[in-house]
Amino acid sequence: MSATDRCLRFSSGSGSLHVAILFVATLATGYICGVGRQPIYSDSGWFLYAAQAVHRGEPLYSSMYYGYTPYGPLVGALSIAAGNLVGLPSYLAPRYINLLAHAVCPCVLYLVVLRAMPRSPLRAFLAGATFAGFGIQTVLSVNRFNPKTWVVLCSLLCVLFVLRGGWTLAGLSASAAAMFWQPAVVCVVAAGFLALTTDARSRWRPAVGFAVGILIGVAPCVAYLFVKGEWEPFWFSAVAGQVASDEDAGAFRFLRWLTMPVAF
Repeated sequence: MSATDRCLRFSSGSGSLHVAILFVATLATGYICGVGRQPIYSDSGWFLYAAQAVHRGEPLYSSMYYGYTPYGPLVGALSIAAGNLVGLPSYLAPRYINLLAHAVCPCVLYLVVLRAMPRSPLRAFLAGATFAGFGIQTVLSVNRFNPKTWVVLCSLLCVLFVLRGGWTLAGLSASAAAMFWQPAVVCVVAAGFLALTTDARSRWRPAVGFAVGILIGVAPCVAYLFVKGEWEPFWFSAVAGQVASDEDAGAFRFLRWLTMPVAF
């Protein structure tokens, strides 16, 4: 059997098999890159400490400076709680849950490309395989709890749900991405524009579904800030402080432009 015949047979195979291969291959790549063996330094320690603080019940924005939206430490704290059930140290559990999120990313990318190009499953698989071996993203995903890994995952899910017309889930995914890292609000804006313009006959139905998804996506953030009484520290750390800061100017330029009129 020629190489072309083998590729054609593989590309016509089960999508579930392709997804499983991508997931396992990404986990293996993460293991090779040293998940759990990388040193804890710089931002690695910052993200880890934030997750540990939330797990201890400390208010996130009052007990430390955390300039991101809160879903990263919240998910990290949940992973620490789950790790405690099996005796996993608190400095390892967030890394492992982050690696799992990273391993899902190429699987979702495969589904996105397959949805956009249904006759090209081999291209979809190659797109996912390329992401699975994308060195810097893999390293960042295994040596720390990296909120931007979750931004990538939520953004890809948003694209997938937009392609499938699942506007409520698209809104949920887009808002969740922004709740991990503020500049991901561009995902909310872009998908919201598509929700308003995709179907001229019933444009309000996708828009309403998308808005409902956004409300569901931000609900845990609102609940956490309300219960902890963290509205003011959150505002100055994650919104006004980032708008006024010169750091990460490229990433936050759109956020600064969008929020400057109301930040102060």
